[in-house]
Amino acid sequence: MSFKSSTTSISAFSTSSENSEYEKNTAIHEMRKEAIRRYCDVVEKNLQKTAIIKEGELIKQGGRHKSWRRRYVILLENSIVYLDKKEGSSKGGILMETVVSVHANKNTKRTDCFSVETSTGRCYIFSAPSEDEMQSWIDAIHLFTAISETRFIGGTRKKFLSKKYPAGTFVLHYWPIDGRMLGIKLLLEDAGAYYVHETDATQFVYAGANPGFACFAPPALEHNGNVIGQSGAIMTYICTVLDMYMPADAVPRAHCVQVAANLSDITAEVYQAKTAWKSYVATESTADVNVFCAERLPKWMQVLDSELRACDGAYFFGFEPTYVDFLAVQMIHQLNFMLGDGAVAAVLPPSLRHLQRALEERRKVATYLSGSKRKPLLPDFLGHVTAPSESSPPDTPAATLYIDPVSCHSHAVWALCKMGRLNIDVVHVSLRTGETHTPAFDARNPLRTLPTLDTGEGVVLGESNAILRYFCNTCPSLSTRMYPSDPAARGLVDMALDFCLTTMYPRVSALVHPYLNFGERDEGTQRQAWHALSHGTDGLQNGCMVVLETFFLKDTTFIGGKHVTIADLAIRAVLKLLESIAGQPLAYPFTDRIQTYVHDVDAATPYGECCTAFDAYVSSLAHEDGSNSFPVPRSTGTFSTNTADNACS
Repeated sequence: MSFKSSTTSISAFSTSSENSEYEKNTAIHEMRKEAIRRYCDVVEKNLQKTAIIKEGELIKQGGRHKSWRRRYVILLENSIVYLDKKEGSSKGGILMETVVSVHANKNTKRTDCFSVETSTGRCYIFSAPSEDEMQSWIDAIHLFTAISETRFIGGTRKKFLSKKYPAGTFVLHYWPIDGRMLGIKLLLEDAGAYYVHETDATQFVYAGANPGFACFAPPALEHNGNVIGQSGAIMTYICTVLDMYMPADAVPRAHCVQVAANLSDITAEVYQAKTAWKSYVATESTADVNVFCAERLPKWMQVLDSELRACDGAYFFGFEPTYVDFLAVQMIHQLNFMLGDGAVAAVLPPSLRHLQRALEERRKVATYLSGSKRKPLLPDFLGHVTAPSESSPPDTPAATLYIDPVSCHSHAVWALCKMGRLNIDVVHVSLRTGETHTPAFDARNPLRTLPTLDTGEGVVLGESNAILRYFCNTCPSLSTRMYPSDPAARGLVDMALDFCLTTMYPRVSALVHPYLNFGERDEGTQRQAWHALSHGTDGLQNGCMVVLETFFLKDTTFIGGKHVTIADLAIRAVLKLLESIAGQPLAYPFTDRIQTYVHDVDAATPYGECCTAFDAYVSSLAHEDGSNSFPVPRSTGTFSTNTADNACS
């Protein structure tokens, strides 16, 4: 490996009045470039002495023009260097001793981005090829960030209380429970920020016990030499540092503070009803608890419900969560723990249920809540009580989803069920063995297509796009994320769904299905389908793949925006078919943009978990030399091969 850099000398510029502003700026720019070249020369000379911790290709945002360029990034023990390509010219670097924060960055159009902030005020933004790779870079940089006893931040010298963690680490001090820190931890998990939960809360108990910490009790946050107390203040501080989960306008910010105060008051009232604070020993008063559950709690729920209904979206302030949504989920968990699930379920409005479901379905939040990192919510002495409650409403009739694991359109619906954690019975049916042609299945769905959904309410849906829309319309948490309520945004998603079903899928299936033994091979028809994907049909339409790339995915990560929708799942299913014939004479090559799109959809959804049977089927068709077998006419009469649409609907 060599760093190709040439050193050019520049003469010092004079600050006299005869120098124009342009000449000054040019000289300053050249001096900066010279400093970078010298830095790279130093790194090159010491490369043999410095261990390479991690290296790989990332996409970096420019410092001045904010354009994105591919860079080959090398993490050394004391620096981060980025080149224009592997074994190429060095474009700059970051000294590890200047790094003060490394965290995921969701405020860019690209996915899987992370920021490296330095004490010089510069923020470097990189985009990784996957979320796992992004987290790997964050962890690696954290481990090798140089820790000094003191560090200059914002022009002042600040000392760390904890010397053993890298700069920028969010150190949370609390008891060995989640308690009032649950919302904070869920927010940090969702943001992908690096944090540590220290259980040394005793040093922060009572005012004056720790100089610089003027709060009565934990939780406390230590970050870059600052110590912050009170859950709401900690939340707003983290949001400010990460530049996330906080409305930009002043009025919504004020409303956030108002809702956070209400949530804090609710939790405080139930604590007062259950404990005597002076001794911090439970002296539960059943009368007080009953009064709270019967009188105060329903009124508080009405207040929160009115706040939620004032906004169009699953959360308090729209379609993306703010810190108060994490506090709301924390409050619900605390109430359930202390009052019992039945008492809370009896008064919890649907809007709050939907908020909780939407937030807890976010992948990183769900991983934390179901994983080993999670700690007990509260001490046992604050545990459940017997409180008056109404019986929960009966469950709706269970729906049944019939899928073929080899059917790509089944994958799209199946993946949506996993994302929504829907309580649905999934039954596997084989198209290839004619199981959809039995009298029992005919009575259920005379179209004989898969996937098929029996809603349990006397309605059967036998078309994948209809099932995708049905799930979103009946599951609010899916609707807000996967099927936008804004008429223009929903119209674009509907357009993409129809485009996929009526234009894109027929051409892809005509090309691919014969290779998969889903129909007889006709090379002329297959070539026409290939041409329709690339160039369109007789000048009447543009090529399907061209339309997908230049219209639906123009300047966006997913269909119509930066969030995945059901249209992305449907189109991903069709692209999965195209992927299966890689290496065949008529294989369709994906552009870099389409490859990135496929990767982004797979990273944002559990689609990959749903297509293992399809991958195994494709592998079973392979010859020993690795190429797929050519189709042969079917001899069975139980499965029609006249139309490819019969295989996947």
